[in-house]
Order: sequence, then C-alpha cells, then structure tokens
Amino acid sequence: MPFSPIRKLVPFAERAEQQGIKIYKLNIGQPDIPLPQNVFSTIKKELPSLLAYSHSAGDLQFRKAVAEYYGSLGVEIDPERHIITTAGASEALIFTLMAILDPGDEVIIPEPMYANYISFVTMCGGTIIPIPTSIDTGFELPSAEHFAQRITSRTKAILICNPNNPTGAVYTRKQLEDLLALVKGANLWLVVDEVYREFVFGSEHTGSIIQIADETGLPKDKVVVIDSFSKRMSLCGTRTGMVITYNQDLHESLLKMAQARLSPPLLGQLIATWIIKNYPEWIGEVVSEFEKRHRLATQILNEIEGLKPGNPKGAFYTMAELPVDNAEDFCKWLLTDFRKNKKTIMLAPGNGFYHSQGLGLKQVRIAFVLNQTDLKDALLLLADALKQYK
Repeated sequence: MPFSPIRKLVPFAERAEQQGIKIYKLNIGQPDIPLPQNVFSTIKKELPSLLAYSHSAGDLQFRKAVAEYYGSLGVEIDPERHIITTAGASEALIFTLMAILDPGDEVIIPEPMYANYISFVTMCGGTIIPIPTSIDTGFELPSAEHFAQRITSRTKAILICNPNNPTGAVYTRKQLEDLLALVKGANLWLVVDEVYREFVFGSEHTGSIIQIADETGLPKDKVVVIDSFSKRMSLCGTRTGMVITYNQDLHESLLKMAQARLSPPLLGQLIATWIIKNYPEWIGEVVSEFEKRHRLATQILNEIEGLKPGNPKGAFYTMAELPVDNAEDFCKWLLTDFRKNKKTIMLAPGNGFYHSQGLGLKQVRIAFVLNQTDLKDALLLLADALKQYK
C-alpha cells in the first residue's frame, strides 16, 4: 500500500504550524465554501430523537432525493434498485472493485490518476494497467484504440474520472461514446468517477455517462457511476457518496457489502437531502465560485516563469510541471525552509499520482480550493518560492 501523496507531507506541515507559520493548503481537494447558514438550524429541528442505523443501501428519503437530483440532469434512476449509498466515493469505489475483481484481475486507468485508485485496486487484489496521458496535450484521454491494445484475458474494467482529478481534463462526448462501444464489444465494466460532474469551465459539458449511454442506445448494464456530494455541496466531512448501477447482479453484491458494514453515515444523508429539496441552487452557486477561482489560478500559473501548467478545463485541480529536479523535495522544502511574511504553501507531489515508476517527478498537483484572495496570495508565493529555490 502506498502512502497518500496528498497527505504524506502532513507531519512537516504540522511542525510549521506549531512554529506559527500560516500554510496555504493547495494539496487537498477540500473546498472552503461554508454551507448555507440555515442548514444546521433547520436540520437540528428535524433531527430524529435517535440517530439510528439507516438502511444499508442508504436512507430511503436520501435515495429518493438523489434520484430527484439525477432527474434534473435528465437521468432516470430508481432509488430502490439503482443506488447504493456509501461513506463517500472512496467506499463506493472499494465496494465496486471488490465486487468486479478477482485477485490478479486488471483495471485499465489513465495516468496520472487520483492517487487513491492505486490503493483501492491494491486493497482489492487487482492489478493496475496504466495508460499514459501527457501534460503537453492537456492530459487528453487516449483513444479507444489505445485502451483496446491494453486489454488482456485478465482485464475486467476501465476506470476513468471525468472531469479528471488530478489533471482537470474534461473528456469529450465522442471519447466517451467510443469507450462505451469498446466495453460493450470486450464485455468489460466501465467505471466512471463523476464526483466533479458539474465543474466544467469553458468546454463542452458532457453530463453523465448514463445520459450518453441512453442517448446512443449503448447498454448501461456494464456502466457504473461513482458519485459523491463532497465537492458539489461542500460536504467532504459527512462522507456521503453512492454507486449508481443498473446491473442488478452488481447491485445485489454491493448491497451485501453495505449490509456487512451496517449503514452509511446518517447525518450526511439528512443534510444532503435537505439541500436538494430546499436549496437546489446551492450546487450552481458552488460551481460558479469555483469557476472564478479556476480563471484566477489559470491566469497566475500561466505567468509564472518556468512553470508549465496542464491547461485544466474542469474539476478544481491542475497538474503543473515545475523547473526543479524533484518536486517532492521542493514540496518538503516549502514546509521546512521557505517563509515569506510567516507564510508558505503546501502542494501534492506529482509522482504519487502515477502508477508507472519514474513519472511525474517534476510535477505537482495544485487544488484551487481557497477563496480568491488567499488563492492569489498562495500562487504568488509559489512564484517567489521557485525563484528562491532555483
């Protein structure tokens, strides 16, 4: 099991904070947008007298609210047959991979990839077959032909994240249609992590893979959507995620796992249900704020001498290549040595987002998760740090 590149430098950050240093944390996808003020006061009035176990598949009112949310996207799902609620998208992915993989089975994943995919596949006894993407093309999704070349007798699934964490790439409808046709012909699972679905800036919004399957007439029975309200509702700490599947065999397998861990967190489901029903515009407000941050960050990063940004079009991340020999050493140095007005920044070393050894050594992932004032200050600090480090 690898350590998380997102969290492995935390001890250095903790020591800096103990010394009174303010750290701008651009290493982790934790939005700083507070929930609507009346959420907690209203929820408090509506809380049951006992916070009991919810249904293993998730509180039914929550699943109905999820179905309502998907309905607003033009996707029809049955709250009782198509949804398994999980403790965040992480548990959703672990359950899905446990269900579809036997030990030694292979999953094809574009790299760089969300670092925890490596951990999840490892936990489930699987093998990752990486397919490279390049910063020079904005980490564009490889063609279906490139995926097909990596299919073996042990391949069970293709896993993609769209919009992509960590690169910010957004995949086109044509690319997704080609992947759907490929998995149909090869009898594979297509697992799509859509946690950042609404976060698309300045490019065609492809919507959900379920919509595309519906509209093209391609079968949905081997398509799995991984989702979460952590980002679009700013609910990271509630651990409120889900698996959406039309495949009843898979749904049944997932339910067995859900029953074994008893139930997903109830409070997060109550909060998300309330927001969907009483404040549906909240998602749009969150996305609008991140669009402003995306525009600001992209402008500043493009002006930093020697830095090569990855041209992100969605989510709230970019992979950037730095003019250094080893980005992880630079990230440590930021926390241990670099100071300006008692401030520094924290980034995630890029090599941890690659499965292939030796790649991403000069890259970092930058998360645009701070308010615009702090984000600008942090990125200008990065420019100063690079000059000093050089």
